[in-house]
Amino acid sequence: MARNVTIRDTLSPELDLSTFRAEGGSHEHQWHLLPDRILVVEYPEILLPDSTSNEPESHGFFAFSIQPRAGIVPAALIENHAGIYFDFNPPIITNTVTHQIEKPVVASVVYASLCPGAVYLGQALYAEAGWWEGVLIQGDTAITKVYLSHAGCDSLVRYEISILTALSESVGIGGWSLAPNPARSFCTLSGPAAPAAIRILTAQGQCLRTLSAGRSRQNQQLPLEWLPQGFYWVEVRQNAEIVRLPLVVVRE
Repeated sequence: MARNVTIRDTLSPELDLSTFRAEGGSHEHQWHLLPDRILVVEYPEILLPDSTSNEPESHGFFAFSIQPRAGIVPAALIENHAGIYFDFNPPIITNTVTHQIEKPVVASVVYASLCPGAVYLGQALYAEAGWWEGVLIQGDTAITKVYLSHAGCDSLVRYEISILTALSESVGIGGWSLAPNPARSFCTLSGPAAPAAIRILTAQGQCLRTLSAGRSRQNQQLPLEWLPQGFYWVEVRQNAEIVRLPLVVVRE
C-alpha cells in the first residue's frame, strides 16, 4: 500500500501554461506548477492499495486541459509522459503520448444535391418523408451543417446540402453539371471555370480515383469504363469550394 503518491509531469514548451486547467482527479489532491514547467500533483495519505491485493482500488488519475502556444506550426509534435512516485520508491514512468498539430483548413464548403436513394454522410435518402441527420424531410429541403475540426483548430467545414425529394435525375450545382447522366462509358463535366481537381467517390465518400484536370478547359470528359454499375459522386475542387455531383453509371 502506498501512503503518499506524487505525479511529476514536465509540460512541453509547445504548450501555453496560461491556459492550463485542472479537470479533477480520482482522490483528494493538490497541484502546482513549478517555474521549470513541471506539473506536480500530490495525493497525501491516499493509502492506495497495490494491484496484487486489491486491483480494482489500485487505480487513480488526474485530468487537465491545456492549449498549444500561439503560433505553433502545423505538423508540430507535442509529447508528454509523467513520473509517478509511490512513497519513497523510484518513479514509474508512463508511456509517451504524442499529439500532432493538424494543418488547419481556413474554410471549405461542400455542395451536394441529393436524389432519392442516394447515400450521403452514411445515410440513405428516400422520396417519402423521413429523418436524415436529425432533420425531418417532407419535401425539398436545404440543410447547412458546420463541423469544427476534431483537433480543435480554428477551422471549419460547412456542408450546404439540398435534398431533392421530387427529382429522380441529377441536376447542376453551382454552375457545374454532368452529361449524360446516367452514363455508360463516359460523361462530360461542365462548369464555370477549369477545375483544380476532380475525384470519383463511392456513395459513402471513399475516393476511388483522382482524375487529371485540364488547366484551361471548362468541359472535361471523364472516362467511366472502369466503374461497375452503381451510384457515385464526382467531386470538383475549385479554390476553397468543393462541389459533389451525383453520378449514376449503368451497364448493359
